Amino acid sequence: MKAWVSSTRVNVTGMTMLLQFAASLGYILPVNALQNRIAYGTGTFDARDFVRTGLVIALPRRLC
Repeated sequence: MKAWVSSTRVNVTGMTMLLQFAASLGYILPVNALQNRIAYGTGTFDARDFVRTGLVIALPRRLC
């Protein structure tokens, strides 16, 4: 792995931060987890509902 990183000149810190940010905000999407897919599939919830709830949870967490 170290040889790959040095040969491609990837910024390890930047890539790690990018991946952590993407993973932590993934629960905003209805397709992220099985229970979200089931709830979304019933038609009771809209994708906006997931975004609203996810942002309410994600933003304070990011500010701390």
